[in-house]
Amino acid sequence: MSQPNSNDSRDGVYRAILMVMTLSVIAGALLALLGDYYFHSEAIKNVGVGAVIISGAIYFFFRFLGRQSDKKNAGDRRDGGT
Repeated sequence: MSQPNSNDSRDGVYRAILMVMTLSVIAGALLALLGDYYFHSEAIKNVGVGAVIISGAIYFFFRFLGRQSDKKNAGDRRDGGT
C-alpha cells in the first residue's frame, strides 16, 4: 500500500494556501479600489496594489509547484514507484 505524497496538489494544506492567496488578492484589489475611490488616499491604494502583486506572485508560485508535483507523481506512478 503506497503512502500519499505530502506534495500532492490535492492535499488539503496546499488547497488552503491557494484559497488564502486568492482571498488575499481579492482583499488587496478591494483595498486598492477603496483607497482610490472612497478614501482618496494614494497610500492605501499603493498598499492594496502591493498586496495584489505579492499575493498573486505567491499564488502562481504555488500553482507552479503543484503542477510540478503532479507531473512528478504521474511519472512515478507510470514507472511503478510510490
